[in-house]
Amino acid sequence: MSVAEAVILARKLPNVPDFLEGIASGKYKIWGGVVRLNKGQEGAGQIVGHLLIPNNAAELADQLQGQLGTLQSLHTANLVMSGLNLAVSAAGFAIVCQKLNKISGVLSEQTQKLDTLVRLAQKQDLRNMFADLAEFTGLLKTVKQFSDMEELEQLKSLIGQINKQYDFTKYLLLDVTKSAANDSFISSIDEVECLSDRLVHLALVKAYINQKVGHTMFAIESLEELQNDWLAVNKNIVNAMTQNKAFVSSLSIDSAQKVKSLLEFRQQRLPAIEYQTNVLKLIKDKPEAARLFNSFNEEILFIAA
Repeated sequence: MSVAEAVILARKLPNVPDFLEGIASGKYKIWGGVVRLNKGQEGAGQIVGHLLIPNNAAELADQLQGQLGTLQSLHTANLVMSGLNLAVSAAGFAIVCQKLNKISGVLSEQTQKLDTLVRLAQKQDLRNMFADLAEFTGLLKTVKQFSDMEELEQLKSLIGQINKQYDFTKYLLLDVTKSAANDSFISSIDEVECLSDRLVHLALVKAYINQKVGHTMFAIESLEELQNDWLAVNKNIVNAMTQNKAFVSSLSIDSAQKVKSLLEFRQQRLPAIEYQTNVLKLIKDKPEAARLFNSFNEEILFIAA
């Protein structure tokens, strides 16, 4: 199906007056790009449509502000991450790879603090995962090359290596955060946030590859797994602090704010992750919509369920 044919699925917001009226009246609610019937409505929770945010949303931020003003549930803070359609589009995938390379650079410069976190996790074997970040950078280049060249079988063969990187990062975070109520953890919060960001972007790589090779269900599972894993990491931090009130009371205002910001980091990213997940669910149900997410438009579009 051509892009022109696929566009029939989508409509510009001014051409969907009933949708705009429903948002204004409270009949509809938006979460993660999905439009649902709001509480108190007959069929509450039922999906009535999806929103497609432009791939180049960052460049169009000023232009989109008027549309976002109408859609109060779409937060500007999530505009860039949502709009790139990271788990679906080639443009979004390139951004994910760039971000992971930057994260690798930060981690390679913070080897001492990283070693502290590994010791805190009592998982010395995990240190080997970060021993050669250049090798990981090479893996990302290979993934992108196979993707660009449509070498799907070769791309599929790399899923196991990406899964391993994701699992190592997850287990390190889960182990480290169990001991969050100590000075070593507090002094390494920036690195913990960096590792959390790495987890997010590795999940997006997993989702993109699986979607690219036709395993859309596994792509969806990758992002749902991310949400569960990241929630478990935050729960560990909260439990550790709750069980050591003496330590919490001794924290400086600055340190307490860092802990708070780390916990809020997930909450701020959650709508964008939900958006990516729901985009994949839409593509699973309507494969022809995939072309829309690789095309460029300058407006937020509405796709009826």
